Amino acid sequence: MYRLIRTDNTAINYYYFVQMRYIFLLLALIAIPQTKAQHYDIKHLNDNDGISHTHVTQVQQDNSGMIWISTWNGLNRYDGYDFEYIRNKPGFSTITANERILNIVLDDDGHILLCTQGYKMYKFRTDTYTLEEIPESQKKNTYEK
Repeated sequence: MYRLIRTDNTAINYYYFVQMRYIFLLLALIAIPQTKAQHYDIKHLNDNDGISHTHVTQVQQDNSGMIWISTWNGLNRYDGYDFEYIRNKPGFSTITANERILNIVLDDDGHILLCTQGYKMYKFRTDTYTLEEIPESQKKNTYEK
């Protein structure tokens, strides 16, 4: 004679679930292709590399790939290899030594708008390396762009 043995379905379902979880995990580890980690070279730059000051206030990149950095001691251009200190260029005598450049913004023409600690705004033309002060009447229109 046969005896009917009743099993607990909950125990069978749990056992099945645990086995399937391990099988799925094993398949996932085998199926996932090995991805190659990307390697980035990070170089820390400081005033020994040619930047005018270690306190950087803003960084912008123009359309040609040049990186423009404003510091407490002026404007710098970095081409990926060397810094060019812009403050000692003609036209920058209008910015006094105690007016630190706090912010730079690229305008639609690719020129740089400088905001100084003395609440003055200047437009630096990247094509001619000239600096011109923006009059009070034009400042509102400049900010809205």
